[in-house]
Amino acid sequence: MQFPVRRRSLSLFSFFCNAA
Repeated sequence: MQFPVRRRSLSLFSFFCNAA
């Protein structure tokens, strides 16, 4: 996935961490 990740990166990372 290549997309502008700045603040959403933290949100997505946290989401994946919780999902995992």
